[in-house]
Amino acid sequence: MKQVLLILLGLFLSIGLFAQSNIRGKILDDQSNGIPGAHIQIENTNYTSVSDNFGNFSIFNIPEGNYNLIISYIGYDNLIVAIELIKGETLIENFNMINDGIMLNDIVINARLEGQAKALNRQKNNLNITEIVSSEQLERFPDANIGDALKRVSGINVIYDQGEARFAAIRGTSPELNSVTINGERVPSAEAENRSVQLDLIPSDMIETIELSKAITPDMDGDAIGGSINLVTQKASAKQKISGTLGSGYSFLASKPIFKGKITYSNRFANNKLGLILNASILDKKIRSDNIEPEWDYTDENDKNGTAFTSELQTRQYYVERLRQSYSATLDYNFNDNHKIFVIGLYNWRNDWENRYRLNYKDIEKDNNGNYITQIRRQTKGGIEDNKYGRLEDQKMYSFNGGGEHFFDKIKVNWSLSSMKANEDRPNERYISMRVKKEPITLDLSNIRRPKVTVIDPAAADLSDAFSLKELSEEFKYTEEKDFNGKIDVVIPTLFGKNSSNIKVGTRFKNKSKNRNNNFKEYEPLDEDAFVTNAINNKINQTNADFSLDDYQIGSFVSKQFLGNLDLTNGFDSEVVLEESAGNFEAEEHVFAAYAMYTQNIGEKWSIIGGIRLENTKVKNQGKIFDGNNLTDTDVFEHDYSNLMPGIHIKFSPNNYTNIRFAWTNTLARPNYFDLVPYQEIETDDNLIKIGNPSLEATTSMNFDLLGEYFFKNIGIVSGGVFYKDLSNIIAEVTLFDYNFNGHVYDIFTEPINTGDASLYGFEFGLQRRLDFLPGFLENLSLYTNYTYTKSELKNIKIENRESETLPLTGTPESVFNISLAFDTKNFDIRLSYNHAGEFIEEYSDESFFDRWYDAVDYLDLNANYKINKHFKIYVSFNNLLDQPLRYYQGIKERTMQEEYYGVDAKLGIKFKF
Repeated sequence: MKQVLLILLGLFLSIGLFAQSNIRGKILDDQSNGIPGAHIQIENTNYTSVSDNFGNFSIFNIPEGNYNLIISYIGYDNLIVAIELIKGETLIENFNMINDGIMLNDIVINARLEGQAKALNRQKNNLNITEIVSSEQLERFPDANIGDALKRVSGINVIYDQGEARFAAIRGTSPELNSVTINGERVPSAEAENRSVQLDLIPSDMIETIELSKAITPDMDGDAIGGSINLVTQKASAKQKISGTLGSGYSFLASKPIFKGKITYSNRFANNKLGLILNASILDKKIRSDNIEPEWDYTDENDKNGTAFTSELQTRQYYVERLRQSYSATLDYNFNDNHKIFVIGLYNWRNDWENRYRLNYKDIEKDNNGNYITQIRRQTKGGIEDNKYGRLEDQKMYSFNGGGEHFFDKIKVNWSLSSMKANEDRPNERYISMRVKKEPITLDLSNIRRPKVTVIDPAAADLSDAFSLKELSEEFKYTEEKDFNGKIDVVIPTLFGKNSSNIKVGTRFKNKSKNRNNNFKEYEPLDEDAFVTNAINNKINQTNADFSLDDYQIGSFVSKQFLGNLDLTNGFDSEVVLEESAGNFEAEEHVFAAYAMYTQNIGEKWSIIGGIRLENTKVKNQGKIFDGNNLTDTDVFEHDYSNLMPGIHIKFSPNNYTNIRFAWTNTLARPNYFDLVPYQEIETDDNLIKIGNPSLEATTSMNFDLLGEYFFKNIGIVSGGVFYKDLSNIIAEVTLFDYNFNGHVYDIFTEPINTGDASLYGFEFGLQRRLDFLPGFLENLSLYTNYTYTKSELKNIKIENRESETLPLTGTPESVFNISLAFDTKNFDIRLSYNHAGEFIEEYSDESFFDRWYDAVDYLDLNANYKINKHFKIYVSFNNLLDQPLRYYQGIKERTMQEEYYGVDAKLGIKFKF
């Protein structure tokens, strides 16, 4: 009864029946910018607050009187300020921590440590399990895009494409089980067949902070089983600031230069009410990649590994020019201390001009005499002259977000509206393929990591008159995803003082649409003999003496100029390839969410969050069916389902530098748009079929987390914890061989299914520490390291022929490890960084022999900076010093499925700031 009366008394106080005093303000740095994550407490009381992303804080319903206000911030002694509170009034005052505070042990707080201090203070005072990385920390690593930067973060492993990190997986969960947001808004994807966000679209230097939430709260979107990566864009500085980067570099494998530029302007106007920040970033890079791709089969069911042979072998040579541009603008306006609004515009644009030369030994088999024969295909991939004779992949992502923050007495209201779009346009994508059939070869399997084919007939060993035309085609591809959404959040204080609390409620709607429209034509020359002669006369040798994979010789191909200059409207018959149009679809998804969340502080040491979130999802889509002859529309598919997701977070802080955290959360991952489409694609030449599955259920997960953190006073942290996830309705694409579907036996049958349930558990450890306890110059060393172990197991398996096996989840590497050692003085720093991620299964088959695995990776990078003066700094970096390839294997580690090398990159440039 006593507790009930205390709660009722608190409620009366909260609605103002007893007039008290309030204090609101802002914690500032030496440039008058807001400092996030500072802890504010009225001395000898439990009246506390933590500054938000803009440095703002508020404490309500304080008895009148004279007090000392204590401001705590890692890296500084406490700042103590005398204040006077008058009954019924609100004191509004700003406090400068950096200028007025005292640095611990005379630490030289340079820009990097200042940024790291901001990140660690926010991480320390957040109520849920998060990891915060500042832009200053990002700058310490030689990472061009945000995907490469994320691989340094505890628990994240990344998946590569063309030498850059494209997708991120969190705590052993594949990319589609996580969320990526910009300023809290889910990023749309230009990937046609999944929800994974292309992180190589976003330069790392456009981001102010990475916020990784490993245990989400009820006020966050629930589609984040592994976690949520929130990319916070830069905000306006209090004073005029102009900064940027200008540099160049060299890609050693491509033997081509790299160009990099960045410019930022920031200021405040109209008596500090209007803030503006403008950003532009550009990277122009030429990439070469060397690649082989074997496929494997066996001749004896009882001895699969012993009789395994290469059924197909491709050697590929890629040349890519990548132009990445990013532009952003942010405006914020403070009407007064109670009301402010903002608008944020972000535009990312990446163009890849790609040429690929592919030598394919297809359908390797033995003839009647027991000798190996194959069909040899030599394919050139390119585009028209306007597209630099390359296949143009034009990807764009833009977002426009507006919102506001308002105080109505003690009630805080946040709202936002956003419109986002991602699209990929691939116009005039052209292929020409020349072939010879049933050509005798020898197959060398002495090293199954590097199988080799030798063509016996010299006339067929390279492009010659022995070849005929296999295919001439042109395709137009377009994929688009749009997202319009809005939300409102209301925070209402309920208790004050020793056991302060608040209620937060809110709602969100999301209207999403996605479509793909591909148009594919094949062309036959009216005079094929003359055309073939002309094509072969325009061949070019693509063999590189320094090819990364031993002595594979790729040979000659029809030139990209010949392919790009063809006038396909004259001298050719054309035919629309219907089977390629079977992947076209339209999809809609509408999500309505509402939540209620209660936050309760118990004394100075305990904080508890409890709440529940409801998300209702409505799906509508339509695709195509190709039955081998005709193309028709599918029926319109509609589905409506709801998910209720409760959660609890408990934080215990025995002192100002230690946290012990526990979380129980529930999350989901919706099926990919295209997976739900009841489509059917048949490739008649290869006797393959792919189908959709409108019966897919969303994946759900119950998550448990326990984490301990200790923050060093001189800016650093050591942390460790365990986690467990109980997942239901896992979705994976399954490939079956010699499968009977609708009365026809297909060589390969592929379908996404709910493969069963799964458990996933693991532990993580992290350490960031200046080694200032070492003697002499060694005190300038600092260590950054983290390790994550994950283990997963499918249960109730529904994959045909695999029901009794022990299988891991797709995308779950057992170990992810980072270590980085830096030497840091006032004007010079140098850092060596190593990243390791273990192998994981990417795709299941109906037997382990055909499972596809992503192999382990080891990356080593080196970068250094030298400060010339307060305005200029020189930087140098080296990426991928170990020349780590992208590698897949089939079934066992020795059987290579793909191995692709990108070489080492070096960059040199200057950074400026005024």
